[in-house]
Amino acid sequence: MKYMISEFECPKGVSRFEAIQNVPAWPKIQYGIPQAGAFPEDAYFQMSPDFPKDIKVADVLRNVNQFLVVSERLLEFLSSQEALYKNETHPIAIKNHKGRTEKGKYFLVHQIGHPACVDESKTVGTKGKVASSQYLFVEKLVLDPPKIDKKLRIFRPAQFSDRPFFREDLAAKIEAEGFTGISFFDPETYDGY
Repeated sequence: MKYMISEFECPKGVSRFEAIQNVPAWPKIQYGIPQAGAFPEDAYFQMSPDFPKDIKVADVLRNVNQFLVVSERLLEFLSSQEALYKNETHPIAIKNHKGRTEKGKYFLVHQIGHPACVDESKTVGTKGKVASSQYLFVEKLVLDPPKIDKKLRIFRPAQFSDRPFFREDLAAKIEAEGFTGISFFDPETYDGY
């Protein structure tokens, strides 16, 4: 089984988003801690004021937190592909430059229980001093597929939780369906870490 690293993109005119708002426990999301029953109903993302002319929204929203935030259409597709195993979904508001809530529905797809699946003998990178199990900088990332539950189609590795990884077949289907705001790369040859 092969897995691809995702990159959130902003084509011309598509908005970028600031950090998540009204979620005091947002670091728990980054560490894969379940939020069911605790995720705030008034959570939202605000369009970045640094790009005031970018007003369109994609199916995947690029945001400061690197959370996977998807349109209702993409969420329905992921559900139909049975891709949400060990992922929670939480409704989240999207606010435009004027502070008004966008009409389209969006959801934070939260990866929980990050598998320790990085092959550290083949990965080239620097680990943090405080979180010594996490890579801060990576030049080459190699996964160890036998350490990944075969049911997982979207996950974040425990040693590198910066971005979600997608099983290759799911990534290909997302691209074929024309969903916007996301691209996929082989983590072993990717140079955008």
